[in-house]
Amino acid sequence: AAPCRSIVARRSRGGVAMTGGWQYALAGGVCAAVSHGIACPVDVVKTRQQTVPSYSGIQLHEGLARVVREEGASALLTGLKPTLLGYGIEGALKFGAYERVKAPLAALLVRLG
Repeated sequence: AAPCRSIVARRSRGGVAMTGGWQYALAGGVCAAVSHGIACPVDVVKTRQQTVPSYSGIQLHEGLARVVREEGASALLTGLKPTLLGYGIEGALKFGAYERVKAPLAALLVRLG
């Protein structure tokens, strides 16, 4: 979610202020979903290496090529939908909650000394 935080900061200086908690939640959800979705092909190969004996010990690029050759390119996106949904929700909750509690917690820590 860190790259999205800098986008939020730049946009707020440019006149598009993100003041609602839902906006931070949306940004966190999108960033988490995209970042984990991009890694989906790597996860497919990793899972094959862990569960299919003939994939054991091969390099990532070899595994990617083998999946495409044997199962087609779409097989590299196995599990993409649940990954996007799950990490989208996780990122939205985590980033949205963080932005909501950051200021009150900081104020409490200052008061506690």
